[in-house]
Amino acid sequence: MNRRLVLTAVPALGLAALAAVWWGRTRELPIYPVDIPAGPNLAVTALSDTMLAERAITRLPLGEAEFPTGAIVATDPAVQPERPAFARRVPPGRYPITIYKAQDRVALAEIRFARGTPSHWQMALLPGQDARTLKDDEVYGFPVDAGLGALMDVAARSAFLRRDAREQKRPGYGSSYDDIIHAPLEAAGGTEVMLKPLADDPATLAVFQSGWGDGVYASYWGLDEEDRPVLLVTDLSVIEDGNGAPSKQPSLSGSPESTASGTDRP
Repeated sequence: MNRRLVLTAVPALGLAALAAVWWGRTRELPIYPVDIPAGPNLAVTALSDTMLAERAITRLPLGEAEFPTGAIVATDPAVQPERPAFARRVPPGRYPITIYKAQDRVALAEIRFARGTPSHWQMALLPGQDARTLKDDEVYGFPVDAGLGALMDVAARSAFLRRDAREQKRPGYGSSYDDIIHAPLEAAGGTEVMLKPLADDPATLAVFQSGWGDGVYASYWGLDEEDRPVLLVTDLSVIEDGNGAPSKQPSLSGSPESTASGTDRP
């Protein structure tokens, strides 16, 4: 399954409207999600460790993070740490974050909110995004230009931004990556870390290598029969058809200023 990724000027790409529309609203702008097929990549999250090993995929618990507001941000933390949160919120709480690795790269990143297997999936949308308008090969996703992804509560986003503002006042400041992310990430092995931006603030964010590097990456809500979140999964375009074995490396191209369409379904 070939992947096609082209970045867009807005913080999104998209996936086709594939089922009955579920209407939801935030206090600001409406969102228009639709159910999507639970493709083989998303189904990986329900497999046992033995079954994952047969597919050359490894599950690695990264740790737990606090989500005090329940508003979740997925972004490249070195490029767009101020990115808005998804429109759907989860109950505030402390939730485990897991990554799935294949070909020595982070393939999926998961936040689990409840036990069990989702009954249906929807693309994670920002307020105002309309999944009904998307073509079959498009997704709404976050753009990556520093080879990193992150999942965090907006409280952790605020802590990261406060730390960066503090670092910028120091002589020799390089970038948020150089001064905040690089050292802890390398100390943890270079591919993933639970990052605590401020010593006096409990907020943490999961930072991880973004698949093959720069591109656009979508996240998906795994929902139960009553539309309550079970999982949030970010697909980093490493595995295809639920298989982590090497295949043709996806072609990632474009820049945040370019326009047009997306990527394959998960």
